[in-house]
Amino acid sequence: QPMPEGGPAADPPAKKTDDEEMAESPESKEGESEPMDAEKEDGDDAEKESGEDEKKEDAEAADSENDKDVEEKEGGEKEDTEKKEGEEKKDAEKKDEEADAEKKDGEEEEDAEKDEKVEVPPSVVAAEEAVAKDQWNVVSWKVILDHCKEAPLSWARDQYEKFLKVFPTSALHWREYIEKEMKAGNLEHVEKLFERCLLDVLEVQLWTTYIKYIQVVKKGQESELTEAFEFVLKHLGSDFNAGPLWYQYAEMVKNEEETNEYETQDKNQLLRKIYQRAVCVPTNLIEKLWKDYDIFEHSFENKQLAAKFTSGIQSRHLAAKQDARERQRRLAKLDAYMLSIPMSSSDGPRVIEETQARLWLQFIDYETKYRLPALPEQRRGSRDAAPVQIPPLPPCATEKGRVYLAYRQALLCLRYRPEIWRMGCLYLATKNDHKAAEDLFEKGMAALPTDMLMGLVYAEYRETRNQFSQARSIYEKLTISAPEKQRTLAWILLMRFARRCQGVDSARNIFLKARKAKNITWHLFVEAANMESRANEDPKVAARILTLGYKSFQDDAKFVDAYSKFLFEHSDPKNLRAVFARALDGRFSPEEARPIWDRYVKFERESSNDLDKIQEAESKRNIAFGIHPKPHPMPYNRGNSKFNRGEGVEDEPESHTAYDIVERYTVQDLCPVSRVYMRTLGVMSGRSASQMMGGKPAGTTDGTRNGNTANSTRKRRSKAQVRVVVVKKKNPLPKSAKHPLVGPNIRKAIEDLLPPARTFDGPEIEISRLMDLLEFTKIKRLKEKLKLTEAKKKVMGGDGGGGEPKAKRQKVTPTATASGGPDEKK
Repeated sequence: QPMPEGGPAADPPAKKTDDEEMAESPESKEGESEPMDAEKEDGDDAEKESGEDEKKEDAEAADSENDKDVEEKEGGEKEDTEKKEGEEKKDAEKKDEEADAEKKDGEEEEDAEKDEKVEVPPSVVAAEEAVAKDQWNVVSWKVILDHCKEAPLSWARDQYEKFLKVFPTSALHWREYIEKEMKAGNLEHVEKLFERCLLDVLEVQLWTTYIKYIQVVKKGQESELTEAFEFVLKHLGSDFNAGPLWYQYAEMVKNEEETNEYETQDKNQLLRKIYQRAVCVPTNLIEKLWKDYDIFEHSFENKQLAAKFTSGIQSRHLAAKQDARERQRRLAKLDAYMLSIPMSSSDGPRVIEETQARLWLQFIDYETKYRLPALPEQRRGSRDAAPVQIPPLPPCATEKGRVYLAYRQALLCLRYRPEIWRMGCLYLATKNDHKAAEDLFEKGMAALPTDMLMGLVYAEYRETRNQFSQARSIYEKLTISAPEKQRTLAWILLMRFARRCQGVDSARNIFLKARKAKNITWHLFVEAANMESRANEDPKVAARILTLGYKSFQDDAKFVDAYSKFLFEHSDPKNLRAVFARALDGRFSPEEARPIWDRYVKFERESSNDLDKIQEAESKRNIAFGIHPKPHPMPYNRGNSKFNRGEGVEDEPESHTAYDIVERYTVQDLCPVSRVYMRTLGVMSGRSASQMMGGKPAGTTDGTRNGNTANSTRKRRSKAQVRVVVVKKKNPLPKSAKHPLVGPNIRKAIEDLLPPARTFDGPEIEISRLMDLLEFTKIKRLKEKLKLTEAKKKVMGGDGGGGEPKAKRQKVTPTATASGGPDEKK
């Protein structure tokens, strides 16, 4: 209704949208003024254009709406994923909070345990002090570990960690440590402990503890338990004590519940597979497992098929049963829990360890000779084929696997015996199992970082496989880790390897590095010089190397000897005389300088043109060794130089000996006199048998072809003739009086060894008194024994009719006593 006059002002009309204007009919617009028609005609063209624009806008809007729909769908999916991620994050945060709370509780418990004072007995305290001084004190460790079984976990954990750092292969104490943690419920810590020891310590009881841990953690998860058993049997299924593991595995599969026929079939197939492998492995429960397998096969209706299953595997089972008995006999003597101690930790005899090492090597040798018996279908000429394919044995039950397991178990208690490491590695290399060989080599290098021979064998193995970079890195490690006395040797061997595989320049670069290293001995320079002169055929470089070494080692008699030898072989008289002049000035003792003196005299004899120089060299050597013989009736010297007299010796114009004269005219093994006479001269001149030129052991013949000794003229007798002679020969003397006859050969030998009588400066002996003593002590007692034997013969009637009558020689039997007791017999 229209508002009345005087009412409130009317509101302005609302603006209409384009759609509303388009929706209005033309009848509603008849009341409008006519001037608008002209404007409409003018705007028709504009409306057409605007219509086209609107269509374009509508199409664009439709496209945008479709894009919005797609974006909305994607956004919804993103929201769903974000929600899921958010929920997962929340769950993870909750788990982290719970874990943190558990850790806090555990830390609080540990703190509470630490706050509690652990009462340690005095014996354990003394053992801890002893272990702190000597970490290889096994007796003190035993006292501590026995107390750990009853001590609080915090204190025991520290002691176990200390012990296992020293003895990382002790399976017994790893197991005790893990079981104590499992009782406390620290399963996360138990898992970390298994990661540290399981694959390195192959011992059945420890791996049985691992199965118990899996049964606790994966309770109800049958597939996880099956994988755990297969993993254990893969590594330890062939161990003699692994019978309980096979039995537990079979019992676990038996007790599984099945819901349909397919599960029942799978269960029976798995159980048959377990039994067929278990009865072919020589374990301690092989007979029980065979009985269970026989019962399992005959529990089905088809008895003929069961008989075929058992007969197809019976031959291998019987061989395994016999093998199990032999293994039991050999393993009974071994101590699998013996602690391994380094060789250098004790100086005394180690009888137990040596015995165990010998027994382990015997067991390994037995395992090496073992051959797996063939199945019926694998035999030659066998017409009967197995009804089904028998499952393969675990890897550790093969011929190679058994030997490898034996080496690994031997190293648990003989960790510091390098020969066992080397033998195991080389065995795997011969079997072309290079991955296992390299792994065992690395473990051996980690266990014995200072054992040089272990590293050299490993480097040689790498070199044979053309792995030169790896071999060189091993040599370089040895130059650092080897003992100080052997580092020079490590550098020399590295230099040889470089020359052999990488060329001369590489070897020279190594020599330049090596001579700057600490604690290098003279051997490096001599070896480098030999390499240059012999392998590279460059004596000039070799001479420079030795000249360089002479600056540092001119006070070492061995290096000077090697240097003079090199100069002597390469004909350098100028430098050689200079070396002799410095070396023989009294800086070395006579024994140290003996080879230098001998080479000096030999050099003068072979290169000098003046006899006076030769005699002068001999005189110098004799004076250095304190040899001052008295004048010889023959004038051997043509001159009287100052070197013909010894310092501090009066009235001795000669200082050379007859031995020097004979030696002067000896060339190689050609001697102007007999060898016996040569040795006599050597003894007279103060030279031992080892310094004689071409000397033979005492008692041998001279260098002629037909020696006039008893050995050469003695007729050879056969064994039968000797026996006849021994039987026919009668010796009236008792056994104590028998002695070998001293022949001419033995007499000459003794004469050659004894010095001449004039060299004896000791006390004088009264020969008559000595003979009286010998007669009193030896011959007199012998006469008394002979008289006793003759008297016994007379008493026993050995002289026929001249002895006592038979009545006196009859034995008198004792009669019964008055009390009626038994006869007394002697």
